[in-house]
Amino acid sequence: MTPFEKAALSAILYATTCGAGAQGQEAVIRFYDPVLRELGQLADTAHIEHYRCLLGVWQNDTLYITAAYEPEIIAATALFVSTGPCPPRLTQGEFHNHIPRNITVMGEDRGQIWPLESYCVLSPVDRRAEKRPSPPLLQLIAVTKDLSCLWVFIQGRYERLPQWPAKLEP
Repeated sequence: MTPFEKAALSAILYATTCGAGAQGQEAVIRFYDPVLRELGQLADTAHIEHYRCLLGVWQNDTLYITAAYEPEIIAATALFVSTGPCPPRLTQGEFHNHIPRNITVMGEDRGQIWPLESYCVLSPVDRRAEKRPSPPLLQLIAVTKDLSCLWVFIQGRYERLPQWPAKLEP
């Protein structure tokens, strides 16, 4: 059994994609374990938002996410991250974390006042990706290593996968 088959997390989805892969068919997404582990650690220890390009390849109807690449970071705070571009040919999605705290624009930490699940959403800033000429297929948002949500670009907008496993540590 390959590392992908042994312990990779999978999500079944209906995805309308541009280019290679599952053109309007069911597809399987597999994340390589070290990628999930790295992203989980980032989310669990973060005091600012982190961003990674999710790199992967299509093989028949399966998308393998094999690496998380950090592009140039222009600015990052607890409320947002601004980056340079991702590698265009291999990027299948984007990852960033949301800090599970109520942090004001001035940087004041008012603690966790909402349930953790409420931080696992696409913000209005995150949703701007829907307007790009070629939006990424995936948006993975992590709150902690135990809570993440996967959003998939389907028919012009991001939809959350309800069956996505919550833990980023395989």
